[in-house]
Amino acid sequence: MLSYRIARAGKPHTIAEDLIKPCMTEIVNCVLGEDAAKKITAVQCSNNVISDRIHKISDHIHDELICRLKNSKMFAIQLDESTDVAGLSILLVFVRHPFKGSIEEDLFLCAPLETNTTGEEIFKVIDSHMSKHHIEWNKCIDVCSDGAAAMIGKIKGTVTRIKSVAPKCSNSHCVLHRPALVAMKISYELKTILDQALQIVNYVKSRPLQSRLFKKVCEDIEKYENLIDIKCSSSLKQKFGAENFDLNNFWIGLQDEYPTIVEKAITILLPFVTTYRCETGFSAYAYTKNKYRNRLDASPDIRIQLSDIKPNFTGNTALRGNEGKSTSTSMNEDNFIPSVRLMAEFDPILHHLLYTEKTRVKYLSWKIQNDYQQT
Repeated sequence: MLSYRIARAGKPHTIAEDLIKPCMTEIVNCVLGEDAAKKITAVQCSNNVISDRIHKISDHIHDELICRLKNSKMFAIQLDESTDVAGLSILLVFVRHPFKGSIEEDLFLCAPLETNTTGEEIFKVIDSHMSKHHIEWNKCIDVCSDGAAAMIGKIKGTVTRIKSVAPKCSNSHCVLHRPALVAMKISYELKTILDQALQIVNYVKSRPLQSRLFKKVCEDIEKYENLIDIKCSSSLKQKFGAENFDLNNFWIGLQDEYPTIVEKAITILLPFVTTYRCETGFSAYAYTKNKYRNRLDASPDIRIQLSDIKPNFTGNTALRGNEGKSTSTSMNEDNFIPSVRLMAEFDPILHHLLYTEKTRVKYLSWKIQNDYQQT
């Protein structure tokens, strides 16, 4: 759990041993006493331990996502490429898919591009990952990108290559990037209007007071529009204006009753409309892998930060390190401590570890200490 929280916060792996563990020791010493504080010192939280557990948690989350995609009938992807602080080109791919009555988004791939950043190389990385985990391309129904030449090129673009292996796949342009394309061939009259709108926005944002007044005006307009909606279509407002209403959940909830219509609705709702997740992913990547940590393999940390899948710490002992407690009562386990005691009679180092309080707390795991005290 400690490793998971460090990765979610994007902090250096050494923070556990340098800051968290000393603070925990001091707090426990003040609240529970010196004996309890000694047990805190036995917790392993070095840089290597934290890094190893983060990799295991990341692998667990990735395996869960792959399992969900294999069981899903369709999915859509969003992809983008950027360069990190070390000059390494990083590819981020997010996936959007139906799962248990809702539509989920998660990080599918975070991988470096070793050489070129062409559409061919990007497709090779994605296709290799798909083939490695036996995910079928024909389930992909849409690809969202920022419209760069490497992405949407008619011959060698990544989207073009994906559509060649996914016959049902369509492509969409990020709505955040569309205004830039429109502005290139816009008419003079419309350009004048947009320039005036831009001047208004700059004027409102230039001073805090003007921003607050504009916000108040918008709130009043929104209230007025809501009153009009209620007056003109009260039944529609009651049905779709519920506090927790969600369009995706609404359609998926009708899957048993109207499966054909719902499938078409999900096909429309499933594609990404922006590359926002990739942009925020690159921001998190830049925060995690900064100039002070430029040799870090940030992929496991980023997967934990950006994934909505919660790791199963209770059922997976590999994720808990030496914090888990086994419930097995086999004959070999029952005889373990007596066997160790017998060997300690002939081994002075083992005898010192077992019968000296400081070394026992420092070197023996929690389970061995508990079994030792019970016997």
